[in-house]
Amino acid sequence: EIAAKIYGRVVEEAVKEACFRGITFWGFTDKHSWIHDYYYEDRPLLWDSQYEKKLSYFSVKEGLKNHLISLRKGKGEFEM
Repeated sequence: EIAAKIYGRVVEEAVKEACFRGITFWGFTDKHSWIHDYYYEDRPLLWDSQYEKKLSYFSVKEGLKNHLISLRKGKGEFEM
């Protein structure tokens, strides 16, 4: 899925920034997405309209997991 690759790439690049503190999503499920009401029919979020996790969810999760692993190995600072 193209969206999953894009999400993965965005996370990969975002976590490289020294000032990285998190990622904000404007919604979580395609069922209630505002995108198709204002622009066009699209399914841009991490869960589908039946609240099932999409490939994009797993791409974001994997990117953040890899970032945390690298922090724990002493390659950066980890703050909660």
